[in-house]
Amino acid sequence: MFIIITASPNKDGLTAACGEAAIAGITGAGSQVEVFDISALKLEPCLICGNGWVNCLSAGKCVIDDCMTEIQAKIKDAEGVFLITPVYWEEPSERMKSFCDSLRRCEAIRKSGSWAADRQIHLYATVGNAGNGTSQCLSELYSLCLHIRAIPQILIVIISFACASFIPIISRTVI
Repeated sequence: MFIIITASPNKDGLTAACGEAAIAGITGAGSQVEVFDISALKLEPCLICGNGWVNCLSAGKCVIDDCMTEIQAKIKDAEGVFLITPVYWEEPSERMKSFCDSLRRCEAIRKSGSWAADRQIHLYATVGNAGNGTSQCLSELYSLCLHIRAIPQILIVIISFACASFIPIISRTVI
């Protein structure tokens, strides 16, 4: 099972098209996929509760009741994970940043070891202009992978003016 995590409120945009291409590639290769659109799910920002390390240190999960617990459990058993985000102001979308902050806090210091350890995480950044900021965005996602001991894979930038050429390639190269 592969997990795709998307983070754009635009359901007809470039990020959604990349997610659909990844789904086609995964299912076309005979694997299963589950998609989490964190722009539509309940996802609260980290509260840095207590002294900054309450449940995330002791239990490896957040005290906030949102989608993180379910997604973390799915990552634990996943063959691979895809993070697909638009680039806003040279960074992942605000929802993706919030997700990454919570995942890092819970997984990077989990006493029993990160559930994301040794998982391949594919990083996709979509941008609607000349590509400005994509390297910074991918750098942030790459750092997340290192913190949670995951294996960053295929770093892809999709620029809107070239999407017609690149989106079909995604469906043929995802796994």
